[in-house]
Amino acid sequence: MKDSFSRREHIGWVDLLRVLACFLVVFSHCCDPFVGQLDADRGAFLTGAFAGSLVRCSVPLFVMMTGVLLLPVGEGMGAFYRRRIGRIVPPLLFWSLALPLLFFAYLHTFGAATQSPTVDPASYTVRQLVVRLYTFVFNFNYDTTPLWYLYMLVGLYLVMPVLGAWLRQASQRDLQLFLAVWGAALLLPYVEVAAPLLGYAGNGGNMGLWGVCDWNAYGTFYYFSGFVGYLVLAYYLVRYPLRWSWRRTLGVMAPLFAVGYLITALGFVATQNRFPGNFAYLEIVWYFCGINVFMMTLPVFVVVQKLAVAARPWLSRLASLTFGIIIATNIRELGVTDDAGLTREVSRAGVFAGLLMGLIYCGLAVVGLNVAPAMPDATNGAAILTASATLHFGSMGTVVVAAIFLLACLNVCIGLISCCGTYFAEAFPRVPYRMWALGFAVFSCAVSNVGLDAILAFSVPLLNALYPVAIVIVLMGMMHKGCDLVPRVWPWVVGFTGVVSVATALRDAFFAGAWLPFDAMPFAGLGMNWVVPALVGMVIGVAVSGIRSSAVE
Repeated sequence: MKDSFSRREHIGWVDLLRVLACFLVVFSHCCDPFVGQLDADRGAFLTGAFAGSLVRCSVPLFVMMTGVLLLPVGEGMGAFYRRRIGRIVPPLLFWSLALPLLFFAYLHTFGAATQSPTVDPASYTVRQLVVRLYTFVFNFNYDTTPLWYLYMLVGLYLVMPVLGAWLRQASQRDLQLFLAVWGAALLLPYVEVAAPLLGYAGNGGNMGLWGVCDWNAYGTFYYFSGFVGYLVLAYYLVRYPLRWSWRRTLGVMAPLFAVGYLITALGFVATQNRFPGNFAYLEIVWYFCGINVFMMTLPVFVVVQKLAVAARPWLSRLASLTFGIIIATNIRELGVTDDAGLTREVSRAGVFAGLLMGLIYCGLAVVGLNVAPAMPDATNGAAILTASATLHFGSMGTVVVAAIFLLACLNVCIGLISCCGTYFAEAFPRVPYRMWALGFAVFSCAVSNVGLDAILAFSVPLLNALYPVAIVIVLMGMMHKGCDLVPRVWPWVVGFTGVVSVATALRDAFFAGAWLPFDAMPFAGLGMNWVVPALVGMVIGVAVSGIRSSAVE
């Protein structure tokens, strides 16, 4: 029988997993500035540690997706290397040269500052720049840290044809034995920490274990350790999927994830307490190939796989402004089925809500203008509004404001949870509505307890990156008949807008006050430096569409 894995089809649940993993990676890097505060700001450190620990499964998920899509290798070794490694090497070379140049220009040309304790702008001399430009052949440096994944991926690609030949003839028992040995290797980081505490002094000063010494870097578990295990695990779970009920799946996987998370988060904090500011020790608990991160990765993979999402264009393109879709769906359920009626009802609701929200925000602006000068230490608008109500109406004012917050937020939360639960229950019917609604409610409750300041610190940069893109998509959607006549205008406009909004949001999040070329754009003072690039993208898109149309004719 022909090997089913040789037929590379578009797999819907892998698309969903890719979207989830991308979000987790972005969220993980958003936690880094908080973690970097260490004991200088204990609250920020704890926020980053507990939030960042939650998403450590991001990179292993990407590796497992590689195993799902590429194992066993269905072509010759040479062809595989040309196809896979050939795609990685050019961008690796380009960014290994481009990032040090951009980093140097950022620190010197624009005179930008950074809060990172590991960056000394004075050390970024021309001589050091030259060194960074050629030493990438040995390893990545601070400027090119994100490229560590490509170095690792090249290594996986090198071994995959050999691994694939074994996988084709390996039995289920063989795979289980491999994964069992790999599982033991996941404990190595903790054995290395515990061994000195139990009296192990190393071999001639070399603290390696089980055969590792000055003349040998490859210990007993070397060939079974690392990311290769995630490749085999993914292959195994696709070839022999778990035939569990949802009750059993969640009953096993949810506690497994929770225990892995607690070990990761609490272990990270405990390590900081024992070895303050020592990232060599801190990273041990965050190792992607540690047992605790594995305990978080497996449940996410199994649950997404069990959803069995079909391949869908919207998932592949991630055209995911789903809230509008959710609202439209619920209006249809109320009896408005025709497109014209749907547009009319949404427009009426939008105009009415917009007017009321405009009045409310004008009132809040007046309150902030009058009260904020007397509260220089206030970190958010909620504190100012509460203080104003207490000042004018006493304790009763505080109670009234609390009641307003409760009613307004409860109404919105119930609506969002019910709408989202309904939508996802229809999209993924294997999971009932109650579980979706409960999941959204529990997640929202957990996030809300980190505090408004922490939520704003995470969400504002993300929203600043997404809102301009959403605005242009909505505007183009309102003019979709004209835009569809020149289809290339969509990616160009959205692409140009996204580059500006994401770059600006990253600057505001990590390098506040630094200058970007986009700051010279018209309307930059209003936070709309993306307008001109969007118009430029529109012109280019129209031109490209015309050229393609002429070529076809």
